[in-house]
Amino acid sequence: MSALRKPSGKWFYRVTFRHPNGSSERISGTPMLNTKAAAEDAERAHIDRLLHPAPVVLPPAPSFAAFVAEWLGAYPAAAGSKPSTVKNYEYHLNMHLLSLLGSMRLDEIGNREVSWVFSTLSNKSICRNTIHNIGMTLHRILTSAKEWGLILSVPTFPKTKASLVDFDFYSPEEASRLLAALTAPSGPEKALVLFALRTGARQGEQIALRWEDVDFTRGVIRIRRSYKDGVTSAPKNGKERSVPMSGELRGALEALKAEGTGEGLVFVRNVTQPYEPWHMTTILEKAQRLSGAKALRWHDLRHTFASQAMQAGVLLKQVQEWLGHATLAMTSRYSHLSPGTDQVALVSRLDGSLGGSVTTPWQKVEAPSVSEISVPAGRQVAAVLVTN
Repeated sequence: MSALRKPSGKWFYRVTFRHPNGSSERISGTPMLNTKAAAEDAERAHIDRLLHPAPVVLPPAPSFAAFVAEWLGAYPAAAGSKPSTVKNYEYHLNMHLLSLLGSMRLDEIGNREVSWVFSTLSNKSICRNTIHNIGMTLHRILTSAKEWGLILSVPTFPKTKASLVDFDFYSPEEASRLLAALTAPSGPEKALVLFALRTGARQGEQIALRWEDVDFTRGVIRIRRSYKDGVTSAPKNGKERSVPMSGELRGALEALKAEGTGEGLVFVRNVTQPYEPWHMTTILEKAQRLSGAKALRWHDLRHTFASQAMQAGVLLKQVQEWLGHATLAMTSRYSHLSPGTDQVALVSRLDGSLGGSVTTPWQKVEAPSVSEISVPAGRQVAAVLVTN
């Protein structure tokens, strides 16, 4: 027991209690009666309450459908969710989750029910990425239910991962033919396609680009916003980024600026109307038809930028920053395109360092002067991308 007495004569207890899960907690208190025995009894009672907590009784939980109706009206706005995110929530609910769980009470949705949802979705031949995203929506809803005090815990979800979708891209020669098919040297159509090929911007980010985002002095494009379904918001992941401006792109943008007002949106169909995604797809299909280039999506121009950057020797981390990927794992899908290295030569360097009899050539070469050092062509990529 840890009954103690203050100089004033007041008895109390203070002890470090170790929970069954291994965590520790400092507890203390003062008994109603000022005696050592009362302090010890109070300590025992405190420990007993920690070992045998009273069960938490929650009010009857609403149905999943009733809760979702309230949740959609409160959570997205409070969390600052983008309009596109809210549309995804609504789509997942209306197309899948409400039909599967709508009549169930929240406290009836446990591990078994969640596994059943994933199993049902898989049996419908829904793609793995869509199932993953639907699961994320359901997890967010049930987490909110716990935070709002309607359920005690969130069920365990199966471990799923969104797969990286296969992609295709244009080679430098194919991209050149594509651009050449858009014959107007300074027209907006050619500038539209060139911008995607030289910056890797997402379609919505390109539509929302404004002239104040184009820094001709520093030679960079700042990606600050994105457009979708008539709404302009922050870029994906909520992070701004900058991409260097190539010489060819600079010329196209300068010509485009000279033709217009130089204010507001960079890419407009007329004075005020921005491009919609389908307008840009039509332009790309026209260029593909005229040039004989393979039919790829507009988003594949972003893949083309990343792929060509990797082939030119840009470091993976730099490509990640230019693309605005949240993780390096997302960018690593392009890593196999990095210039090849003589693996045998690299491993052979170990021969000399391990004390063997083999003498490697570089051990006898004197260090060159600064003026004699040359940078491998693959490492001059920043200049190549900027100056074309």
